Amino acid sequence: MDELFEALTLIQTKKVSNFPVVLYDSRYWSGLMNWLRDTMLEVENISPGDLDLLRMSDDPQEICELVCDAYLQNEQLEKVDPNRETSIR
Repeated sequence: MDELFEALTLIQTKKVSNFPVVLYDSRYWSGLMNWLRDTMLEVENISPGDLDLLRMSDDPQEICELVCDAYLQNEQLEKVDPNRETSIR
């Protein structure tokens, strides 16, 4: 759990390039996601954009597509700005 939130913090603070944070197995992760949305977001301890950093999926094909799409998007962004952060790729 600690590593999950550490990864999100690094993405938010732009210490690493944005990469997909995918939570596999919705039965396992749905309690956390509900708590984040219904408690943390409700009392404004997090912003809606924070939740957008997390993707939950039960479909390995969808997860592969998310990772590949993110890689291609980062590759395009690197062409536009070769000095952008490139760690965690």
